Amino acid sequence: ADIVYVQGLGPYLKIFLIDHTFIISYMTFKQLHERLNCDLFVQSHRSYVVNTIHIKSYTSHHCYLVNDIEVPLSKQFTLIKVQK
Repeated sequence: ADIVYVQGLGPYLKIFLIDHTFIISYMTFKQLHERLNCDLFVQSHRSYVVNTIHIKSYTSHHCYLVNDIEVPLSKQFTLIKVQK
């Protein structure tokens, strides 16, 4: 629940937390997916994974999260898991 979203940066992941801090980790999205509760996280863009409990709203191009965070939303990824 502390993870708001994750940004892929080549071979690293930048994991953004609810307290405005972040962690840099050397792993892939696949490895992260294996370690986390998969039901809470959804990929919004090829370089972003968001925690669905922190989504406030979204449009066709952006996903708006808590703390006024905005991440890109790509047409090839879907937010079907999001409960409105």
